[in-house]
Amino acid sequence: MGRTLKWVDHVLRQSRLELNAQKPEQAVSLLDRLICATDLSEHDKVELLEQLGDAYSMLRNWRLARKSYREALKLRPDAGHLYQRLARAIASDPAMDARRAGRYYRNALKFLPRNVALLCEAGTFFADMGRWKLSLRCLQRAVDLAPEDLGVLATLVEVLCRAERFDEARRAVRISRFRFRGEHRLNGLQQAVDCSDLQSRQKGCISEPAGNVVPFLRIADSDDRPVRQKRWRKDSVSTPRPHWDLRQSFWDNGRSG
Repeated sequence: MGRTLKWVDHVLRQSRLELNAQKPEQAVSLLDRLICATDLSEHDKVELLEQLGDAYSMLRNWRLARKSYREALKLRPDAGHLYQRLARAIASDPAMDARRAGRYYRNALKFLPRNVALLCEAGTFFADMGRWKLSLRCLQRAVDLAPEDLGVLATLVEVLCRAERFDEARRAVRISRFRFRGEHRLNGLQQAVDCSDLQSRQKGCISEPAGNVVPFLRIADSDDRPVRQKRWRKDSVSTPRPHWDLRQSFWDNGRSG
């Protein structure tokens, strides 16, 4: 039994090193040796399934990654980081409905309410889903927990700009100046907010032209003349060939040679 435990520990340790070295194929080949083992402890089974899920995630095999994380959660239903990785595997799979990851992010936050990285990831996800209130709640909580982390503040400001809440974004930057005195990157955040606000205003000023419009021609309903009497271009203006008015054929009686 002692030799078996040492062998299991060695395989798990080696596979973790392979994952850290960005070699998921080698990690999967190592972990496959433990799948059929019947004398693994619950802790080792969870570690095995978690590493398998991480390896399949690196390989972008989201289906097997989700399967591994779900099997691990059956053994450890209170593991918040496994809920986070399962949610990430769902949201990253283009074949899945990303909205299904929301429940697992909420479960992860239930067990890891003070995890700043999880709060930022969940806040960004909820922003992508258009759930601005929940997103900003997560990101504001992350800023409160890590007031000295400028990256967390930048994530909050970015989401506020995406939600077009520019006054709140400016306020967040202004308040943070007391914590980041002399930090030149705050000027970059302020400029990013102003630029986003300006782009939003310019976009709102662009209006669609009224009436029924086609290239080079506006159809006026007040013109009562028949179509044959209107001097409109009869050739296709969208073709790349040089324009040649078809009315020229009526003027040229063959004298041009």
